[in-house]
Amino acid sequence: MWIDPGTYLDELLDDGRYDEAAAFLGRLVAHDPTAGDLYSLRALVLRVLDRNDEALQAANNGVAASPESSFAVWVLGAVLDDLGRTKDAERVVRRAIELDPKNADAYALLAHCLISRKKLAEGIAAAEAGIEADPGHEACLGLRAVALRWSETGEEFAEAVDSLLRQYPTSGFARTGMGWAALDRGAADEARVHFEQALTLDPTSGWARDGLIEATKASNRFYRTTLRFFLWFGRLSPRTRWGIIIGGILGYNFLNGAVEANPTLKIVAYPMMALWVAFILLSWTVEPLSDFVLSLDDEGRRLVTPERKTAAWWVTGTLATALSLGGLGLATGLERIGWSAMAAGFLVIPMSAVFHCSKGWPRKAMTGYTALISLIWITGLLGTADWSAVASGWTILGGVLGSWVGAFLSSRST
Repeated sequence: MWIDPGTYLDELLDDGRYDEAAAFLGRLVAHDPTAGDLYSLRALVLRVLDRNDEALQAANNGVAASPESSFAVWVLGAVLDDLGRTKDAERVVRRAIELDPKNADAYALLAHCLISRKKLAEGIAAAEAGIEADPGHEACLGLRAVALRWSETGEEFAEAVDSLLRQYPTSGFARTGMGWAALDRGAADEARVHFEQALTLDPTSGWARDGLIEATKASNRFYRTTLRFFLWFGRLSPRTRWGIIIGGILGYNFLNGAVEANPTLKIVAYPMMALWVAFILLSWTVEPLSDFVLSLDDEGRRLVTPERKTAAWWVTGTLATALSLGGLGLATGLERIGWSAMAAGFLVIPMSAVFHCSKGWPRKAMTGYTALISLIWITGLLGTADWSAVASGWTILGGVLGSWVGAFLSSRST
């Protein structure tokens, strides 16, 4: 009995039989190697199966067979984005839009690429162009909402996700947005409900899982206050954030010089200097440290991803080393141990920054930087007495500079 290939493929996809669908499309392509859309469809199925290298080959074959197909070019861009090649994906998807200015899926991918690269205004514009092409396009509506969340006020974010939820009541993406909007207001319990509902609708949503982790930790008043502060800080423009950071460094140096000139000022200057150091350390360590605490119970272990657990253990281990050495230094009176303890405390900044960077060259570069600073620290701890203070001093300087290097590399995409 003859079966329509399109109908059979739809049945396989509806039933979630993606391996069979990929094999079926492979057989169809073998019979007609010039059918670009078949290659592109197979690439989409292989994406679902996380067979990204095969998906890239199929997507390239689709474009080679149908170079003027906006659909084929969009699929290639989507696969490149999955592989973390954001700039390549952006270049490719702009070509898809040139071929079909009404391709809302292409606008959604362009918006995603731009938002990933922190180009929020351009990302919003791309999403709105997609909405103009297709007023009900869920991905464009959702991406516009995501970008609005990180605008300087964030005021339009809650309204955008509420509108999305009204149009798509079963959208896990919209429900997740409602959860983050609640977290922004400090309503941790309400946020948790939204995130749990979002994960019921879409169990694979990393954004919802991250939100549930934050909502769980936000039950602690200190963490909730800290989270709201850093969410506010993250919405500021890059120029404003750098202005605050540079101003803080200049202020710290000014206070340090003032104390040297007039020691009686230390009662006022030292607490202010300590607050600045605490701000820098917290900005890099509050997430991994709270992840470590969360992963100590059964529910937390299920929520925290393996990568976040790795970050939590490395950062917590480094801080524990600093505290242990500090105690040992006080007990023994050895200056070398005291310097090494202080240096280990600053080492947590580049250590944590590694996990803030995108996988690929930014993370590799940050890992290399951190490894170098760690080697200098070990030299200070175990090397000759002549090298001890010098190496620890360089480690402290490397840790401080690590906040700059980490901020730069974490803003880069592959």
